Amino acid sequence: MKERRTPPPLKTRMRIRLQPLSALDVLTEEEVEVGNCSDRIYISAHYFTQWLDNKAVALLLSNAVDQEVAGTMFHAHTKEQDVAYVPDWMLQSLEYDHERCNMEPMEPSSCTGITLQPHNEEDVEEMELLQMALERYSVVSEGQELTLWHPYGYPFSVRVLSATPAHPWVSIAQADIPLTMVPPLVITAAVVPSTVTTLSAASFAATATAAATAAATEPGTLRQLCYEAAMRRMEAKEKPE
Repeated sequence: MKERRTPPPLKTRMRIRLQPLSALDVLTEEEVEVGNCSDRIYISAHYFTQWLDNKAVALLLSNAVDQEVAGTMFHAHTKEQDVAYVPDWMLQSLEYDHERCNMEPMEPSSCTGITLQPHNEEDVEEMELLQMALERYSVVSEGQELTLWHPYGYPFSVRVLSATPAHPWVSIAQADIPLTMVPPLVITAAVVPSTVTTLSAASFAATATAAATAAATEPGTLRQLCYEAAMRRMEAKEKPE
């Protein structure tokens, strides 16, 4: 009787070289641009299959000087097992050493509440657009600067001021997470796409402050806030001029 071979143990930590998404031939220029506003980590089919079979979805990248980033595992359609393709912001976060990083699967805690601060007022005037942009991220950390892709076709930034529970990385993949928005860092009267309803700096600051105060005691969820913003926009369009 032929002896049954034991399968090799799952490799849960490995050395990896990081490359920008632009070096991945299967992605178009547009996909690279949008991918740079996400936390997607593209890895070889070999490790993707192994880790997916073991219910791993999130990955942690770290280097020798204790810099680390986390993201979502994606299939790179490449046979290079020692290479991972990542967004530009990950390369910048691991600036001291991204040629010899460690990569391992992780299980982040589920987020139970998050507070965000946009850089500019015009980027988040429509809350449902913020939700769409956040869908490209699955794992975040308190203090992290998120580069998001606006549905109107440009990148913008928000900062994660706080996230609960107080763990290094939390998952925001679930739909209904209590969200608190605080006033933006920069309030200007900048020109924005005509399809966006603009607010004056004064009214936005007052609205944002009131919303942040209310959310601190009774925060809404991403889904609820997006629905309310959409309804307000529809009502404004229906009003006679």
